[in-house]
Amino acid sequence: MTGSNHSLTIIALAFCLYVFPAQTVTAQEVEADIDSLSENSARVDTVANVEDEGADPRRSRAWSVTSDQAAHIFTEDIVDFAAILPTIFPLDLGSVGQASSLVVRGGTPQQTAVSLHGLTLYEPIFGFPDASILPVALVEEVSFSGDAVQIHPAYGGIVQVRTMKLAEQRPYSRVHFRTGDWGYSDIGISFGLPVSRASHLTFTGNRQEFDGFLGERRNLVNSRFFGTFQFGPHPGLGIGAVVMFNRNKVDVPAPLLPDLAPNLDKPRRKSTRFDSQVSVRVGSLSKRGREFLLSAFFSRNRIESINDTTLFDNEAVTMGGTVQGDFSIGKHVVTLGGGLRVHDLESDNLEERADNFGYIFAAEKYEVTPVVTLGLRATLEKYEGYDLQFTPAARLDFALANGSQFWLDVSSSRRYPSFSERLWRSEFFRGNADLDFETRVAGEIGFQTGHKKSKLQSAAFVRNVNDWIGVIFTAADTSSPNVWNLDHRTVMGVELEFAQAFGAGGELGLSGSILRVSESEDEKQLQVPEYVLYPYVEFGRPLFENTVHIRLRVNGRIFGERAGLSYDAGTVFPRYVTRSSDAVFDAMFTLVFAGPTVKFSYENIFDLEYELVPGFSMPPRTLRFEIAWAFWD
Repeated sequence: MTGSNHSLTIIALAFCLYVFPAQTVTAQEVEADIDSLSENSARVDTVANVEDEGADPRRSRAWSVTSDQAAHIFTEDIVDFAAILPTIFPLDLGSVGQASSLVVRGGTPQQTAVSLHGLTLYEPIFGFPDASILPVALVEEVSFSGDAVQIHPAYGGIVQVRTMKLAEQRPYSRVHFRTGDWGYSDIGISFGLPVSRASHLTFTGNRQEFDGFLGERRNLVNSRFFGTFQFGPHPGLGIGAVVMFNRNKVDVPAPLLPDLAPNLDKPRRKSTRFDSQVSVRVGSLSKRGREFLLSAFFSRNRIESINDTTLFDNEAVTMGGTVQGDFSIGKHVVTLGGGLRVHDLESDNLEERADNFGYIFAAEKYEVTPVVTLGLRATLEKYEGYDLQFTPAARLDFALANGSQFWLDVSSSRRYPSFSERLWRSEFFRGNADLDFETRVAGEIGFQTGHKKSKLQSAAFVRNVNDWIGVIFTAADTSSPNVWNLDHRTVMGVELEFAQAFGAGGELGLSGSILRVSESEDEKQLQVPEYVLYPYVEFGRPLFENTVHIRLRVNGRIFGERAGLSYDAGTVFPRYVTRSSDAVFDAMFTLVFAGPTVKFSYENIFDLEYELVPGFSMPPRTLRFEIAWAFWD
């Protein structure tokens, strides 16, 4: 740690020790305050969320992480939530601000859709959004629905990030400051303001900086802002708006295709993104038997790659809208709807063009018995340049008397190639204008059970992708495309999440997944580990005459073999390599006062050298510190 960072940590710690003991609250009040924050002050917003209105029975049984669970780990972006979710794996490029993507169930980044507060984050240039742009300060839940009867036409699964809203007529604010090794700092503020009894707004913003480690140039400057506004004058009408802005400038220490080719000196990627959506809900499914949801969205995303000059400069504008109607008819809930969006590309490197995509769907939920529910979905979709496609899905849910749940579903979806996969042409990466779409057919069986002190959830799945889009490099051929439809890929897997409380304040748990992949190519292109395990054990108790609650947590991160592209010294064409299994351990110490929370995170305790993505070293032994303080007025 640099001297300046040591000083910041010492000053912040001294401030905490001086100020916080002056507050006299019991440990029970501390825990009550934590519960109050999660249950009374912040709950999932559904007014502006077209996809997430209510507990949608057509969505697959979701794997989820709540803000209460995330409070037990050190989270700087959504990538950190993957240490709790067994189904999502981030292709982590090793440091804050890198363009880390999310992969679900052995797929590819382009097969994963991401939704923030009901706003789908489209990224037509590379085909997947950068997970590090998502704010975490107001996040109430991160969930994943995979092989499911989706209302939203997700490619291979959708990661939904749901944010908080005020449930009381009291202003709320929170400030945080983080610092640590390698020049890391993060400062931010969040607030919620009731404008009237029928409306409120929320806002969060933060700025991150990072210098890099191991002698690598990884300088980062990142600013992001996120806000929502809700207006509900009566139960039959709700109007909502959401806005997000992100600006990120980061050095990239290794080649990153398609834009950052090998042998560049100090390459840097710069991105600026703006997203917005307005939604209207009319009616009430529970009270009136019908409900209508409409939304309009707009997104502008600019990506630049910079060396001595601008190497890659592309801007994509996505706009469109959705409409949906829900109707309750006896034991049936019928949903009809559709959507339209346009991707408009302005580029110095690719062809300037606009692609249209539209779909209509019909879905039904039928309560066969008080225990059994049947869900059906049928979708017709049309992407410009491709034929009209039909995608069906079905699922069964069983709710047992002891509170356990069991489900079974089959589904299908399609993934259309991104602009760079089709149009990018350079000496090092060549797109293919003749690419076909991927077709996925999948099945899942799972169960969930538990009681107050324990939880067990597991699922087994199989996914087959035909015409999956992969990358092949041949040094002897510099004219043909690198991107092809590579026949088929089949992924079979098992996912598990287990937690058990013990003693007065202890808990142990394990989440993870095991994948078995069959590919048509000789070189395996599975970029995620064949198995991932996240074990943890935690202890907590009140101290200092019940004025503070402490927690000590030890996490494990165990990664199986994974593949990726790697460049040998002096070469311009990569080859697929395999990284061996690794086990990384972290420790966290947390002090929870009535208002403030203080965290110390000691990561990679044994200073293991490892990579999740070849060429991008993960952080060595690292110490980080956080202080966050919530206020109610």
